[in-house]
Amino acid sequence: EQVYPSYWGAVAPPAGAGAGGSSVTLANGDSVKYYIIRRTIQSGETITGIYNAMGLNYNTFSSQILKLNKLSSLNKIRAGQSLLLPVTSADAPIYTVVEHKIVSGETVTGICAAYGLNYGSSKSMLEFLNPGMNFDRIRVGACIYLALTNTAA
Repeated sequence: EQVYPSYWGAVAPPAGAGAGGSSVTLANGDSVKYYIIRRTIQSGETITGIYNAMGLNYNTFSSQILKLNKLSSLNKIRAGQSLLLPVTSADAPIYTVVEHKIVSGETVTGICAAYGLNYGSSKSMLEFLNPGMNFDRIRVGACIYLALTNTAA
């Protein structure tokens, strides 16, 4: 399974996050958010069954599942289909999404650079993770979500 970032609710990072035990380095006060895994649906599987097996309630994530996979209904999944599913932990995430609290003098470009990201190539992911945020007029005290690559992933 591949793991992708998301931003719904705060969770503790998994022990030894990242392949080979690497983890994302966070700025002071930043926190790790949910993960998203890529799951290929097997014959007979349902979203409810998949989430029940993980000890999670799919209703918590239903709107995110629809958005991430551009689905009109959770009843329209089929065997062999590859879906992105939000989860609360992952053994070896490829990406980790962090929440960064904006301080005076910061810009989105500068925040990205501080985390080793290129604003231009990260813009579409930033827009997905921060719907409705105006990156030209960020507010002190607001939070921005960033997708960070784990170094050994």
